[in-house]
Amino acid sequence: MVNSSRGFTVIQFIVAMTVSGLLLVGVLLMILQRTWRDDQRRRDLGTVEAMIERSAANNLGRYPKTKDADDPNSALRTQFQALWLEDPKAGKYYIIGSNFGPCDPSAEMANQGAGYISYGRPGDNGSPFKLRICLESGEYWFGN
Repeated sequence: MVNSSRGFTVIQFIVAMTVSGLLLVGVLLMILQRTWRDDQRRRDLGTVEAMIERSAANNLGRYPKTKDADDPNSALRTQFQALWLEDPKAGKYYIIGSNFGPCDPSAEMANQGAGYISYGRPGDNGSPFKLRICLESGEYWFGN
């Protein structure tokens, strides 16, 4: 006689749970990596902010102009490039510019993707400048 019981055997259940567990671990690792990379971008933005503050302190309190973020020959760009900050995912050096348009997480940094840094003056609420970095999640992180 053929046993026609319905349901899973213990082996099938264990295999299904193992596959499900591995998929869950994979998804969690992806989320944790993205979170870590965005945290690194926030820390790097703090480094850029400190560089801008030092620059102002060395120039009698004058902060770089907004247009300096787009000028490859400006002191702001030169000091920024000397930081040698790399995006943790792309492995490319960050780009600074004056565009505060929407961030696009699927774009390259040059097109406001993750790691693109925006600089402008004046800042909000009486702040001398504003600084923003695009995150992998598509959100922004403002410094200052």
